[in-house]
Amino acid sequence: MMRLRKKINLITLLCLSFYIPASMAGGFYSGPGSASNDLTAGPLNNAAAGYDSSTAFSNPAALTLLNQDRNLAMSTTLGFVTQKFNGTVAVNLPFYRPITGQDTENTIGVLPSLYYSIPINPKWVVALGVNTPFGSFSATGGGNINVNTQYYSTFGLFLVNDAGVYVGYQINDKLSIGGGIAAEYMQQKQSNAVPVGFGLVASQSLTVSDFQPAGNIGILYQFTPQTRVGLSYRFSVSHHMTGGSSMQFLGSAPASININLPAISSLSLHHDFNNQWGGGFNIGI
Repeated sequence: MMRLRKKINLITLLCLSFYIPASMAGGFYSGPGSASNDLTAGPLNNAAAGYDSSTAFSNPAALTLLNQDRNLAMSTTLGFVTQKFNGTVAVNLPFYRPITGQDTENTIGVLPSLYYSIPINPKWVVALGVNTPFGSFSATGGGNINVNTQYYSTFGLFLVNDAGVYVGYQINDKLSIGGGIAAEYMQQKQSNAVPVGFGLVASQSLTVSDFQPAGNIGILYQFTPQTRVGLSYRFSVSHHMTGGSSMQFLGSAPASININLPAISSLSLHHDFNNQWGGGFNIGI
């Protein structure tokens, strides 16, 4: 992937990003969120740009590029999701036939991020960061029994929030390394309607969550002050969410879900054409 973008020389900036995923069923990876980096949902991070403190998530080694200035990077990603349903929902109750219907729902979500880097000395930089790297949300049905998508889902939320400490170290004028550790919180909420007979509809819901440690490492090499290559790796995290499920009229019960977040690696080549413009290539897995 090639990126050509203008560098924004502001320490603090509030940004908005708009995206319309084709499907929210599999969720999305939103990346670091940055005032001067990419805000669109996607699997690739720029591991070599180092424009602001959000590079702590993309590649903590690039923190050493921030010219020994304290740097605050704030962003907000707004998600506008249009979700369409047109199909059949099976109802596993006696005397109930499969229900066919269609519906279109629009949902808005907000994903904030905040990073702050502090230079310790000419070689060491420390950053604090809060981010939402994974997320999915939906709202359907609206209680319209004629549409019947309420039997499929009335509300869905899946979020992963990171709060971490990141460190960058400049070995020499060419080579830097970095790493970070974060407390990662995963939560999932789901609800849908269930027909219980005699024209009655009950609601059922699920709420589970989990905390796990997360981490990333990176390396940055500068061929010249304008051209550099970065390699970063974010470790996989296995979450074992626990909580409860409940159903109207019937009560509640314990619930658990296991989800493995994949490891993410990124190799980036970046070049600053001048003080305002830069471009590069990313390869992400």
